[in-house]
Amino acid sequence: MADLLPLFSTPVYFSNIDKSIVGNLPEIEFQRMDGDNAWSSKNKYILEIPELQNLKKAIEEKLREYIFDLLKVETSVEFYITNSWVNVHNTGDRILDHHHNNSLFSGIYYIETTSTSGQIIFKNPESRIFPS
Repeated sequence: MADLLPLFSTPVYFSNIDKSIVGNLPEIEFQRMDGDNAWSSKNKYILEIPELQNLKKAIEEKLREYIFDLLKVETSVEFYITNSWVNVHNTGDRILDHHHNNSLFSGIYYIETTSTSGQIIFKNPESRIFPS
């Protein structure tokens, strides 16, 4: 019998935060992204807005659940959210392939999607077996 060791696996954690926690969204100023592929909030610290504190707390709770309960990291280790922003996509918009070098963890919270919304796709930049 053979064994499989997930040596360089990448965990992806899925959870839900009810949209009602968001409440009324504050007025947010957007700008077209450099690649003209979506709209992004000018504010890159969106979770610091007072009206979004309930959402921030809910996201931090999910982060703690993932880090401490699932990954079993010592609770003495401190984690914090460095940046947060909002993207809006019109038909045909998409986020270009990218990665977050300055983050140990990255997260996405979808406020609203439709049945025709695109799907998130994760690519492994280290993959050498099956190049894209």
